Amino acid sequence: MIDTSLSPRWAFYPCRVDGRPASISVDLRFEGRPPPGKDTLFWVRTDMVDPGPNGTGTAEEAESFAPIEAQIAELTKQFNHIRVGRVRNSDAWLLIHYGPASNLIHLQEGVRGALRTFEGRMGETGARPDADWSYYRDFLCPGPAAREWLDRRGD
Repeated sequence: MIDTSLSPRWAFYPCRVDGRPASISVDLRFEGRPPPGKDTLFWVRTDMVDPGPNGTGTAEEAESFAPIEAQIAELTKQFNHIRVGRVRNSDAWLLIHYGPASNLIHLQEGVRGALRTFEGRMGETGARPDADWSYYRDFLCPGPAAREWLDRRGD
């Protein structure tokens, strides 16, 4: 189980990924220590319907994607996974979760089924072992320049 005494600490920052504009949202509450038993990285990638000129999505895209993201977050919770981040880049959404390796096939099937209920949304899922949370730590968490930007914003 997740330590519920820790409140989510979401931060978002603009950056570049693969040379293209991106926006990363990350729950910073896990910076100090990942929760036990969450040793598998699970991701969901889906194309944007309205990526806008820079490929990170328009306001309308974000609004239409919000219920999809919420449904996927609820579904992953049922499999004891936690949502830790989101990347908007290259005309796509990338949702990042961590959890146990058990039942991944059922989780992936559930997420693909959920995506099919939203018109125009196709997606892919994937998973890999990541016991030390290197993807979270080395990619999602802000580096020095992004931390400075967050500090100036007051996040």
